[in-house]
This record gives sequence, C-alpha cells and structure tokens, in this order.
Amino acid sequence: MGELETHEGQRMFPEPMGELETYEGQRMFEMPMGELETYEGQRMFEMPMGELETYEGQRMFEMPMGELETYEGQRMFVVPMGELETYEGQGMFEKPVAEWKTHEGQRMFEMPMGELDTYEGQGMFEKPVGELETYEGQRMFVVPMGELETYEGQRMFEMPMGELETYEGQRMFEMPVGELDTYEGQGMFEMPMGELETYEGQRMFEMPMGELETYEGQGMFEKPVAE
Repeated sequence: MGELETHEGQRMFPEPMGELETYEGQRMFEMPMGELETYEGQRMFEMPMGELETYEGQRMFEMPMGELETYEGQRMFVVPMGELETYEGQGMFEKPVAEWKTHEGQRMFEMPMGELDTYEGQGMFEKPVGELETYEGQRMFVVPMGELETYEGQRMFEMPMGELETYEGQRMFEMPVGELDTYEGQGMFEMPMGELETYEGQRMFEMPMGELETYEGQGMFEKPVAE
C-alpha cells in the first residue's frame, strides 16, 4: 500500500489515483477512479479521513484504519470505532475497541455490548460474539458489510447472530452463502459470490467486487479496491 498521503493534516488511504474529491466541504474517500457516485443527488458513501461523514444527517461509516480484511478472497471492511452509531435513533453499529476474534485465520468483529439493539421491535445486533454463527450449516457474517440501508422504509441489512430475520414470511438476508434470499419473489442480496442479482430489473448490490452497481440508474456503492 505504500505510504499514507495526507490532506489538511489528515491521514488518507493511499488509493492510487491521486486526488481527493470533496463534497460540501467534506473530504471524501477516493475509491480509485477519482469519482464518487450519487443516489438521488446525494453522495452515497463518504469514507473519509478519520472523521465521520453524514448522509441526510446520519453518520455513515468511518473506515480509518487503512486496512481491509478478507473473507474467501473478498475484501471486508474493518470498522473499528468504539462508538455506537445510530440509524433513526436506533443503535446500529458498535465499532469495537477491545480485540479481534478470528475464525479460520480471518479477523472478525467482536461486538462487545451484551445487549440487543432493536429496530422496529426487532433484534438488530447481538453484540458479544467473536465467532461465526451458522444457519442451516452455512456460515453467517457476524457483522457482514458494515452498513444498514433501507428500501421503502424496510430494513435491508439484518446483521444477526445466526438467525435470519423475516419480513412478511420471507427470509431477508442470509449473509454470505451463495444462495439468494428473496423479497417479494425477487433476489435481494447474494453477499459475496461474484454474481449480480436483480430487483425489478435493476442490479442491486454486490458488495465486494470492485465495480459500481446501480439502483434506479444511480451508482450506489463503490466497491473497495482489490489488493
């Protein structure tokens, strides 16, 4: 990765395209093409310099450690902040400061709270894990992609402890297995298999492939750079 560049005294990720983009005076992470995609005119992921950026008043993701972990050859996000972020007033992520657990040589997230946060009465995170839970013999992500999006006010990512939450009798997300769970008969997320599923003819999310996916013609996620 070379050396860390700096911008206004802040550490940057040494992503090799050279310049930092800005948006409304905020420093942005340059995901290696020098552009940032938008969704409904808003910049989506701001992955900056050791500060938390916001999207519509919500704190997004701080990815300030300069490294990415991998799972089955895919790069994962290290998001270690030690605070509880919120989404619509609910506890989303606790970024651990304690230690990393490992599973099959991979560093995992230990979410050391011991409490359940809730969203609309559903259990969101069981904090104290440190290992991979399973569901029907499949390995689950304890804290898979480090984000929680919504679609039409419904929960998109459920990041539980080896159980799948349901919505209208459908399994929502089984985090990284290679099978598709569905929402209203449509394939939603197949977390790290390298294929794209669609929802109403749109390509949804393929989390870590290094390409830009779109939703309603807008760039949603800029996937991180491969090593």
